[in-house]
Amino acid sequence: MLDERRRWPFVVWPALTFAWLAGTAVFAVLWLAEGVQLLAMTEVTDAARRSAAWYLIWMLVCALLIPLAGGLVALRTRRRVAAGFFGVLLLLSVAGLWLVAPPSEYAGAIAGAFSS
Repeated sequence: MLDERRRWPFVVWPALTFAWLAGTAVFAVLWLAEGVQLLAMTEVTDAARRSAAWYLIWMLVCALLIPLAGGLVALRTRRRVAAGFFGVLLLLSVAGLWLVAPPSEYAGAIAGAFSS
């Protein structure tokens, strides 16, 4: 009898990696572009602040939750190499985000955009 190996990891792991890489990059660029536009505006509107906050939220989701979910699924399905890979991606994301700003500033930016 032939050993029937599951093929879904060959689709899921690269898809999650692409979503992490592309999603984080796209939303980071959109967030930075919106921030530059906010700096150039004479009067900053609530809609502009919320738009920048949503870009930030989606960047954080792509940077943190996608590798976390990939790692948890890999652990659940006993794929240790994939779990380690997504753990490294999560650590890279956390380190990169920390270099830009501490977590309290991200939280403050999001809270400030939605409080007004």
